Amino acid sequence: MRGVITLAGGKKYFVNAYASIRMTRHLGCTLPIEWFYLGDEMKPEWIKIIEEIPNVKCIDLGNVNSNNAKANGGWQNKINAIINCSFDEVLFLDADNFVWRNPEYLFDCQQYKETGAILWKDISDWRKDQNEALEKYFGCMPITKECCESGQLLFNKNKCMDALLRTEEYNKDSKNAYKIVYGDKDTFYFGFISTNSPFHFIEKRPTCGYKCLHQYDHNGDVIFSHLTGGKWALNGRPFITKDSYPYVKECGEFIKELKDDMLNQ
Repeated sequence: MRGVITLAGGKKYFVNAYASIRMTRHLGCTLPIEWFYLGDEMKPEWIKIIEEIPNVKCIDLGNVNSNNAKANGGWQNKINAIINCSFDEVLFLDADNFVWRNPEYLFDCQQYKETGAILWKDISDWRKDQNEALEKYFGCMPITKECCESGQLLFNKNKCMDALLRTEEYNKDSKNAYKIVYGDKDTFYFGFISTNSPFHFIEKRPTCGYKCLHQYDHNGDVIFSHLTGGKWALNGRPFITKDSYPYVKECGEFIKELKDDMLNQ
């Protein structure tokens, strides 16, 4: 079964993930969505609001995986959510990542069908002075000049579980792994390389919009705006422009509805 998952808790990321999911539905995606969080990060009234969106389910990651943690940025919970979601094929989206169109077609592209995994490049390259530390920790070297950006990930778990379990191992050791790479993002990259698992690296690198990264699909068209430098707030204020994401107005309306719902509770 195919589905979309996100991971978010706390008011800041709750607001952004809510707007992201509403936009995903607004643009025609009907796939089931699972929203993962940790315990008291989500209030019961927030969960109620989320689960009123059609075919969306909130899941406390602490109830399904004992390896979750908030330490070291909490990034290690991303791989935990991916492994423990109910979907065989999963599109992961960061809480602050917004689709430009219905993303369901990504599951049908040839590159994904052949490899079972799509990763997206970052704007940064590997530095030569990182080589020794990378090889010592991961036991292998990068096979591309570009680093990985994990605001969006697409996996067929039946095809790439070895790589995902290796990624999980790295994130269990986040105290050491995150000293070698920045957070979780390149642990996915090395999870695949170190297990000799195939994956497709989207050819076109991200471009910088205003306070965001534009990520592209296999055809070279923008598909995601990852709001790395700007977030939505409950007062509706966007820290991006329409040039960064074409549906700023629609997002503002969704957040206004959210604010009204929260005030009425």
